[in-house]
Amino acid sequence: MKILLRFVAFGLLVSLLLTKLSVTLNPKFFWPLSFLGFMFPFVYVFGVLLFAWLLLSKDWTAIILLLVLIWTWPMAKLTYATSEPQLAKHKIMIWNVKNFGLYERHTNMQTRQQIMAEIKLANPDILCLQEFYTNDQQFKNVEYIKDSLGYNYVHFNPSISQMIKARNKTQKLTWKNGILNQKWGVATFSKFPIELAARLDFQNSQVNDCIYSDIEIDGKLTRVFNVHYESVHLANQDYATIDSLESAQSTRWPAIRSILRKMKYANLRRAVQAEDVAKLVNSFDGRSIVCGDFNDIPISYTYHHTKGNLQDAFVVRGNGYGATYINNFPLFRIDYVLLDEQIQVKSYQRIEEVLSDHLGVVVGFE
Repeated sequence: MKILLRFVAFGLLVSLLLTKLSVTLNPKFFWPLSFLGFMFPFVYVFGVLLFAWLLLSKDWTAIILLLVLIWTWPMAKLTYATSEPQLAKHKIMIWNVKNFGLYERHTNMQTRQQIMAEIKLANPDILCLQEFYTNDQQFKNVEYIKDSLGYNYVHFNPSISQMIKARNKTQKLTWKNGILNQKWGVATFSKFPIELAARLDFQNSQVNDCIYSDIEIDGKLTRVFNVHYESVHLANQDYATIDSLESAQSTRWPAIRSILRKMKYANLRRAVQAEDVAKLVNSFDGRSIVCGDFNDIPISYTYHHTKGNLQDAFVVRGNGYGATYINNFPLFRIDYVLLDEQIQVKSYQRIEEVLSDHLGVVVGFE
């Protein structure tokens, strides 16, 4: 029994050490390591239980396991937090709004109204949206947020623009000049003046983007990066494959291999994007806030390379697991607000209303 426990402890030690390595090693060198991050919370809890068992058994292996658990504790703190909020002078809100439910034809207007109502209720000073959509007809979202919600300063540099000619009589009557002008991308809205607005173009993606805005807050220049990193782009059949695995049903290897391939290439692209953003953040002398949809978990190269010396608002003021992605993986936190150490984080709140496949996040600071 003791030999078996030591064997399990050794395997667990190797897993924890490799997970620690995975957040610093670019996945281009060995991408399978990145999958260890998904298992880390469960492995860590099991490690704590195994340590207790070995300690009661007076096995010297418990000392080695304890040292590794202490060493990897900072990663464990990224998945669960216990803090109390404080009153804040300013607020920043992030939300991947999934195009305001555009493709749900029967409910998109209602979804849009509800999202706008949540933004109005949260009333942040700075609003950073990903998968933002606007057009020049019913979904005049830039105009609505600016005029109805009181955000006079807008930074929206569309990553995709599309003009569609009317195809039927109704469209010809309702669309101005018979044309619908549509735009997608990331958008930053501010109640403070935006002094500089620029874009970091990801060379390895046509739809993902990063924009940054220089905003003066309380007399201090703050550069706000609004980021949307590469997604895995799982299709409906991929989710069906995952469901079959969870229910212990048989599934074909080609389907699993397709998912792994998508995860691999998304991981490699995010790594490059994160390095580009980190370089830009490090080159700026003032205060920085990096926020948005990273499409990756905290135990990842993407997160750690982007974070650098910034504070994770969830770690400082979060409470609970803090999951922000609510589709098929309800325990994943993939949306972040990272702030300069000169900024005091006062509160962290999720928008619990399910209006997208992401939950909105509001962070209080000063």
